[in-house]
Amino acid sequence: MLRRTLCLLALATCTVGCGSLPNWTEEPAPAVAAYEPTYYENRVVYFSDAGSPYYYDGPTVVWIQPTWPGYAGYVRHYHHYGPSYHAWHRGHVHPGNPYAGHHRGGVHVRRGPRR
Repeated sequence: MLRRTLCLLALATCTVGCGSLPNWTEEPAPAVAAYEPTYYENRVVYFSDAGSPYYYDGPTVVWIQPTWPGYAGYVRHYHHYGPSYHAWHRGHVHPGNPYAGHHRGGVHVRRGPRR
């Protein structure tokens, strides 16, 4: 009996001490800012999922080499604007891209039925 009384007393003390719980409201996720692409010799620069920059020369993918002096700037651009870039890239496909699909670390995977 004493044990039950002490448990009820402890429960009542905790309940009074806690008061009311805060009213949690979920804040909306921040909107993704409009993305402005970066360029390499007047060509739009795209990025692999790993952040490696490339551009299209017609249907040919040309990777920008790490030895190029501006390479670090492209990598910084990707890391700073990554979420905005991905939202933009989902809606933007290069007209000369024969793969018009998904990019995974520089390997192009064509969407559609297998042949």
